Amino acid sequence: MILYTKKYQTGNKLPSLGNLALQEASYKVPANATQEQMLALVQKYAPRTGITYLEGEEEPSTHLFVSGDNKAFPTLFQRPDGSWYEPEDPYAEALKTKQIFYFDTDSAAEAFARGAWKSPIKSKEQGGIFIKPENKGKFTAAAKRAGMGVQEFANKVLSNKEDYSSTTVKRANFARNAKKWN
Repeated sequence: MILYTKKYQTGNKLPSLGNLALQEASYKVPANATQEQMLALVQKYAPRTGITYLEGEEEPSTHLFVSGDNKAFPTLFQRPDGSWYEPEDPYAEALKTKQIFYFDTDSAAEAFARGAWKSPIKSKEQGGIFIKPENKGKFTAAAKRAGMGVQEFANKVLSNKEDYSSTTVKRANFARNAKKWN
């Protein structure tokens, strides 16, 4: 869900900005920022109302962040009338709309782009589950590579367990069960 185009894949080198342009178009995220603080920054500087479903996606989107060069920026934007658009050059649009978030490290920017700013899933102790950040989206990515939606791929994996790794089978089972929670 994070990758946008070859030009704007997470981790790619971004066009250089002058210090003044970067300062005017970006917001520094403190190294020790909590999830709540990051969420507040997104809500303040990249506000969205509602959600949209991108073509071929089963999960809703509001920002679809990517990262590179210690920065994260959205690739999905919302017009004042509430309609959604994906610009040809999302980095230029993020500069224009001042929706670039700057970090001390690439890894912090990547974690943000992958959703560290979103509300966490409850822990088991809180009546929920915990997914390691580095594992979020891996099954969805595998489903996309197979040209399928998440549930379609989960059904295929669970019907042919011998053809997949134990990790993929566990993820498929989790995806099947998670669908029932909503």
